[in-house]
Amino acid sequence: CRMLVEEVEHFQLSGLPARRPNSMNNYGLILNEIGLRASLSRLQAAIAPLARAVFPAEGRSLDDHHSFVVSYKPTEDRGLDMHTACS
Repeated sequence: CRMLVEEVEHFQLSGLPARRPNSMNNYGLILNEIGLRASLSRLQAAIAPLARAVFPAEGRSLDDHHSFVVSYKPTEDRGLDMHTACS
């Protein structure tokens, strides 16, 4: 977790543009778009057997991911209800 947080912080400090993960969060970051797709795909493959065991219908078709992080603060993104994904 620490390394993931550090990677996100380094990206945020870079000043590079970031597409937000959905229409309701202005303080999120899509991890696939900052070079983490391969790592997260390996994580998905590793947990796929557990997903199939716990959620037989849904877990059998884990074939992609929209991996992102968001930052929540009391003064930011106050209306976090209905939204659409940007993927």
